[in-house]
Formats: sequence, structure tokens, C-alpha cells
Amino acid sequence: MRKIKLKSNGLGRYDDASPFLIESGALDLEIELPDKSGEFYLVSELNGKEKVQRITRGSSATLSDLETGELKAAVKHYLRGELIEVYKIEPLLLRAVEKDLSAMPEFALLTGEITALKERAETLEKRLAEADEHAERADKCLEELQVKLDGLMEYAYLSYQENVRLNSHDLTKSEFVSAIVEGGLKDEL
Repeated sequence: MRKIKLKSNGLGRYDDASPFLIESGALDLEIELPDKSGEFYLVSELNGKEKVQRITRGSSATLSDLETGELKAAVKHYLRGELIEVYKIEPLLLRAVEKDLSAMPEFALLTGEITALKERAETLEKRLAEADEHAERADKCLEELQVKLDGLMEYAYLSYQENVRLNSHDLTKSEFVSAIVEGGLKDEL
């Protein structure tokens, strides 16, 4: 038997949020009703089928003929035939398990999914931070290589200017660098 405590302007929650089995397609519920006069009705809906049953203090209600799907329920409070208040109850997700049903309070399921997503996000954040560190190191290495390459090109250009045979092309520094990069002077070097 599962217990449910109703809350005004809130959501009635199951006393135990862990998954449980429903045998023979029936679920016994003990609903803690508020101390108010009037009549209370348990209204449940599963796969488009609605059932209504009257409940009293100290008694239990049985939801029968349950099948897979999302079980939604509420307790409606009437006084002299007029609806006073509706107490919603946390939905149950019903799944087939062999010949029985497994019930999981929806909020517990969603909480588990949120926890898993948070853990995944934290893992991805760590990997992103590591990738940022690697990118920074690579940028620093590229900068150092560029400085060395610029120095090497400066040295090569000075050698080019001093070499009479190579200097016959009379290239500017930028033309010289382009020719080196494109491989235009490789036969002469």
C-alpha cells in the first residue's frame, strides 16, 4: 500500500519515491485527507480512461485494471455538491515488467534524469576547460614558431641580399618570402 499526503495548492506526493511493483494490475492507496468537512473523490485517468471513486478518512482506495502508461490522479473535495478544491497527485509512470507493472513516481524519475544530465554537463565542462588549455598552449607554440620563422626569414633575406648570384632577381623582402614559401627559389638555393 502506498501513502499519499495531500497538500493545499501543491502536489500530493507518494511517501516513498522509489520504483515499486504493482501486482495483478491493482494499486492500493492510503490518502491522508485534510481535516475538512465534505466529500472527497479520487479521480484517476490512465490512457484516456477516467475512474471516480469516493474516499473517506481512514479508508483506502484501490485503483484496478491498471496497464502501462501515465497514471494521473487528483482528489476532489466537494461540499454540498459544489467543488471546493482539487488536490493534484504526482503522476505515476507505469511500465510492463514480465506479468506485472513497475510504477515510478514521475518526479523521482525526472530528478534522476536531471542528476544524470548535470553530471554529463560537468564532465563536458571539464573537457572543454582542458581543450581550452590545450588550445592556449598550441597558440603559444605557434607564436613562438612564428617568431623563430620570422628570424629565419630575416636571416635568409640578408643572406639573399649578400649573395650576388641570388640577388640578381632583386626581390623585396615580401617578394622573397613569397618566393620561398611558394618554392620559387628552390632551384637557385
